[in-house]
Amino acid sequence: MRFSPRMLAACFCFLIVLPCTAAPATAAGCESAASEPKASEPKASDLKPRASASTPAVYPPNWWVGMRDPRLQLMLRGPDIALARATLADDARARIVGVVRGDSPNYLFVDLRIDARAAPGDLVLRLAQAGKTRTLRYPLLA
Repeated sequence: MRFSPRMLAACFCFLIVLPCTAAPATAAGCESAASEPKASEPKASDLKPRASASTPAVYPPNWWVGMRDPRLQLMLRGPDIALARATLADDARARIVGVVRGDSPNYLFVDLRIDARAAPGDLVLRLAQAGKTRTLRYPLLA
């Protein structure tokens, strides 16, 4: 099943903003707002990708190797990111199978196919724009 860039953006925005309002007895893993995170657990603010003029935000912020479906669509958000040309560094673990520019110049969608035997580590995504190349490291987790 393929999602349109608009549908994907709406889903990600919904997931990021959606608060946990269900009672703990009915929502497994949902903690009350008053509880403090454990020292080893990241805070929600640590997980939000932030875009700057030099580094675009990437959603989802990471992915996992060994998933049943090898397809992955990255949503990149940043000023005029749709004008960039996306490429992957030579890496047998993944390849770009498509790039979709959103209605806004601030969004770029990169379709990847992750190899079934991919090992964990960072993928190196290069964004070429206006004679400059930015390098992003995208984590693949185990």
